[in-house]
Amino acid sequence: MKLFKKIFILLLLPVLLVSSFAILIKSQNIPHLNPISGNNNYRQNLEKAFVLADIKPQKITHREFLNEVEFYLDDILIILSTRKDPFWQISSLQDILKIAKINHQVITFIDLSSAHPYATTL
Repeated sequence: MKLFKKIFILLLLPVLLVSSFAILIKSQNIPHLNPISGNNNYRQNLEKAFVLADIKPQKITHREFLNEVEFYLDDILIILSTRKDPFWQISSLQDILKIAKINHQVITFIDLSSAHPYATTL
């Protein structure tokens, strides 16, 4: 009977330690790791903005470490920020392309990711 009590205590001790550690972590509000990216909502909104604007991007590259999305649109390299509203950025992109078409300019690069968006022409 004494051996059973010792084994029971030895098995119960790790369970109590693990559960108390879990309670300690929850009380400190430490964020846990989540395999779902925080940019998933951004990606969905970006896809929705592409559909609404009738834009068909090519070669989309998500650079999450830089908080940027890079894609091509008719040989124009375009960079968007994942920290800004994708609907606003696509709307700005449409305005830039419309103004360039009116002024008969050929755009090669558009960067909407920075604080001061810019476009490069030939």
